[in-house]
Amino acid sequence: MKMQRSPFILFIAFLAFCAILAAAPAGAVDLIVDLSDPSKYQTIQAAIDDAALQIASDPALSFRVIVMPGTYSGNIILKNNIPVQGHETMRSIVDNGGGTVMTASGVSGVSVRNLTFQKAGTGIAVSNNSTVSITNNVFTGITVAAVQVSGSPSTSVVNNTFYQNGAGV
Repeated sequence: MKMQRSPFILFIAFLAFCAILAAAPAGAVDLIVDLSDPSKYQTIQAAIDDAALQIASDPALSFRVIVMPGTYSGNIILKNNIPVQGHETMRSIVDNGGGTVMTASGVSGVSVRNLTFQKAGTGIAVSNNSTVSITNNVFTGITVAAVQVSGSPSTSVVNNTFYQNGAGV
């Protein structure tokens, strides 16, 4: 006796397969920044620099920087095609004591998501036609501008929270 497959069952199996594929970029390697684990990166910049160095030697590689809960120092220079993502928005915190926390200048394929930016002059400075996505972040106590965009028409700033800042965007 031949068993018939229900279209509904096949559809559910297809959705499950798509969800698995969408969970992370194909072949992306997570670089973990975690102050509580000495075996992980201790600064966001160190993880970004390592990813950029490896991509320079093999452009087929793909990385994502994951920032675990903690308070990290800013003055971070973002680099091409290296997304930075907080593990927990309210507990993955970046500040710079008055300066600029992150700078994206002349880069493409960069996303910054799920981080809290605090105690800085500028949260994220984007310039020179950067393709940057800034999503699901919290900006608080920023004295100049939470997100400063100059000459970068393809920058997207979506679903962020701005609280007690000099200016939002």
